This record gives sequence, C-alpha cells and structure tokens, in this order.
Amino acid sequence: MPSAVSIQSEEQFYELVQNIVNQQVDLPEFSDWKFEGWPTVSIVVDGARYHSSLTPGLLQGFLDFQTEFYRAYAQIKYGSPNLQRLTNAEKKELELVFQISEGSSDGEIDISDYINQVLDNTFEVVSSMPPEYQLAVVIALIVGASGTYLISKGITAWTGKVDADKEKHREEQETERQSNALSQMKEMAIELVEKSDAPRAQRFLEHSNETYRSVAKKVPDASEISFAGKTLSSMEREFLTSSESVRREREEIVSEVMVDGLKNGEEYISIQVVRVDREDNSFTVKADKNLIKGGEIDALLKAWKDHSPIKIKHHALMESDDVVHSQFISVQEDIRPESEAANS
Repeated sequence: MPSAVSIQSEEQFYELVQNIVNQQVDLPEFSDWKFEGWPTVSIVVDGARYHSSLTPGLLQGFLDFQTEFYRAYAQIKYGSPNLQRLTNAEKKELELVFQISEGSSDGEIDISDYINQVLDNTFEVVSSMPPEYQLAVVIALIVGASGTYLISKGITAWTGKVDADKEKHREEQETERQSNALSQMKEMAIELVEKSDAPRAQRFLEHSNETYRSVAKKVPDASEISFAGKTLSSMEREFLTSSESVRREREEIVSEVMVDGLKNGEEYISIQVVRVDREDNSFTVKADKNLIKGGEIDALLKAWKDHSPIKIKHHALMESDDVVHSQFISVQEDIRPESEAANS
C-alpha cells in the first residue's frame, strides 16, 4: 500500500502525477497526499489607490474569492455548490487569510493547509470512487485553487481567441512550451482532468476560475492585475469583468421538494428545502410575506411536520442542474381546507 507523500513544490507535484500516469509509481491513497508550503495563491493589484491598502472594492473582491472557494469545496464534497451544505466548522477550517505586501496590494497566501483540509474533509466521498477520478480531483484542487488552470486554459477557453499581444508571441510561447518540461507536465495534468469522467473535479475548476474573476471585477481602475505570476492583458481583463465562467441562469420552474425548515424574517420567510429528484441539491426559497398566502404557509408547515413532499413554483437561479437559491411564487397543490376539498 502506498505511503503518505509530502509535496513541497510544483515540480515535485507534476513529476509525481506524470509518474502515476506512466504507471511508474502507485497512486497514493486519497488521504495520503500532504502539501507543505505549496501551492500558493498570488494576486497582485497595481494602481494609485492600491498601494499597501485595501479599497472597499478590493476587500469585497477578496470576500467573493472566499465565497467561491466555499462553493468549489462544496462541489467536491457534496456534488453541489450550495453554501447551505457547509457547516460553520467547515467554513472556519477553510477560511483564507491574505497578507498584503508593503508597496502594493499584493495578496499572497499559502493554501497548502486549505488543500489538506479539503482532502481530509472529502475523504469518505472521493476515496470510494475510481482511482482515475481521485487523481482528477487532486489535480483539479491544485490547478484550480492556485490559478494555474485559469492562466493555462481558462481564459483561452472562455474567449476562444487570442489578442494581438498573444498572437505576436504565439510562436515564441509554443517553442518555450515544447522545451519546458514543467509546462508540458502541467498541460498533461490539466488535460487529464478535462478528459476525465469526473464532473465534481471539472465543476471545481469552474468555481476556481470564478474566484479570480471576482477579484478582477472589483478593481476596474487598477493599472495592472496579475494572477499566479501572469499579468493579464487588456482583453483578458475585459472578458473576466464582463462575463461569468460559471454559467448561471434564472428560470421559473416547478419543483417537488421536502421542507427542512422555515425561518420567519421581517420581510421574508426563508424556506429550506431539498429537491426530491436531487437529494444533494438543497437551497433556500425566499417568500415575500406580502405575497405568500396563509394557506400556502399552512401547506408548507404541514409538509415540514409530516415529512411529506410538496410542489412549489419558484423563480430559481440555476447553475447547470443545481438550484443555487430562489424566490417563492406559489404552492402548486390543492391547499383548500380538507373539508372543503372533500365536498368538491
């Protein structure tokens, strides 16, 4: 049985992945991957307002960065990006703390503890899956969280084209890739995830891209932005700030759900539900207290008390087949009193 493997650099990681793919070494058990001092997240924002300071926009960008990492983690562990699945303990364990360097808004953080925590917390889910799936998840964690996927594949995949600067240096970059063993190993590892039958790993990459995009979007006046050591071109910045890598759509749908709880707020009633057809998709439905009917509230309370399904129409924010959150429209069942319904 393979023993624990300590990874301390990107060269060491990609060499190990290559050796595993070439069957020169065995795949470590999922819990035996241990990262120390690497990988890191590096975000550099340069501009007149960003010298050793956090503007409200940049601060919000870092907060959004954290939120998307929570979603990425939830995708790995629960198969859904819904933040309601996370416990307070998980959020505390996965909290990121950025250090801002003197002279610029340079946020850098060692995320090896984050990666190890994700591996530990998702062990029971992922370790029962095929070896190639496990390897895809580990690679996705590294290339996604560190920004390697965003720089190597993500932006090109989103835009489908290259800007003038990239075209000018395309041949030079291709030559460098062919002669750079580390670059070749990175591309091989990324292609392994892209071609794998591992949707959780692939969705993790999407959410990881979104973490960096959230920062770029909050600093429109920055003169330069660099992720993972690469300065973004003007076209790359424009694309990151004007679109979403994770496709989200709003739809009016009818869902059969189980009610997990109701919380009465000042303006809204928050209804915690789980889809009957997708037990891994739980979300909150917000119901405007001025619009929801008394009979509908009674029907929802009864479904909660009886642990019985109920159909609701709602305006949902969808991410692939997941409902992220929604606005209540109506109960799609006969909610008349039983005596009245029996006489009809």
